[in-house]
Amino acid sequence: MNQREKPVSLAKLAWSEDGQPLSSEFDDVYFSKANGLEETRYVFLHHNRLRERWLQLPTDDHFVVAETGFGTGLNFLAAWQLWRETAPNTATFHFISVEKHPVSCADLQTALALWPELQGLARELTERYPAELNGDFHHLQFDSQRVRLTLIIGDATQGFDQLLRGAHPCQQLPQRGIDAWFLDGFAPAKNPDMWQPELFKLIHKLSAPLATAATFTAAGIVKRGLKENGFDIEKVEGFGHKRDMIR
Repeated sequence: MNQREKPVSLAKLAWSEDGQPLSSEFDDVYFSKANGLEETRYVFLHHNRLRERWLQLPTDDHFVVAETGFGTGLNFLAAWQLWRETAPNTATFHFISVEKHPVSCADLQTALALWPELQGLARELTERYPAELNGDFHHLQFDSQRVRLTLIIGDATQGFDQLLRGAHPCQQLPQRGIDAWFLDGFAPAKNPDMWQPELFKLIHKLSAPLATAATFTAAGIVKRGLKENGFDIEKVEGFGHKRDMIR
C-alpha cells in the first residue's frame, strides 16, 4: 500500500464552552486557551524573527517555513498575514506542513471563526482546502502564486523523508532548504510518536545553513533532538501561563 492509498484518520474534536477546539485523541489543546493567535505570533513568528527577516528580504527572494502539525491552520494564516505586511511584493513564500490527523473543512471553519481579523485569509484557505484528504501531498496556491502551501497528510517523519527524497515537485524548484521551523503538534508527553530522534535528523537534513526553529515546548527530548542535530538552543519565557519554550 503506497502513501496515497493509506487510510487517513480525521481529527476527532471536542469543543470547549467558549468554542475552542480540543483533541479527543490526544487530550490536548490546539492552541493556548488564553489567546491562540497571540501565542502563534509570540512563539513562532517572533522567536523565528520573521518580521525583521522579511522586512530585509531581497526583491524576488524565496522563503520557506516548515511545520509539524497543521492543526487548524492558525499558524499558516498568521504567517501569511505577516508576510503580506512585511515581505516584498515580488518575493515568494512557501509554507510546508505535515499533519497525520487532518481537521475536516467544517471543523476548520468553526475553529478559525474565533479570529475575525483572519477571516479573509481563512475564507481563501477553506475554499481551497482539499475535498479529499488522502495520504498525499496537497499543493495550494494563493496571492497569484506568490504564497504556496504544501500540506503533507501523514506521519511527520515519513512525510519529511519523502520531501527530502524529492518525491514531490515542491522540492524541485530548486529549493535551498527550510529557513524557519514551526515545531508544533501536541505536547511530547501526549504525542511521543511524533517527537522521535529520526524527526530531528530530518529537520537537520532539510534545513538551510542559517535555519531557525521555535517551539512551544521545553521538553528534554526536544532540546536534545535539536542540539544533537546542529541547532544552538536557548530557553526563553513561554507564552501566557507556560513558563518556558525553546528557540
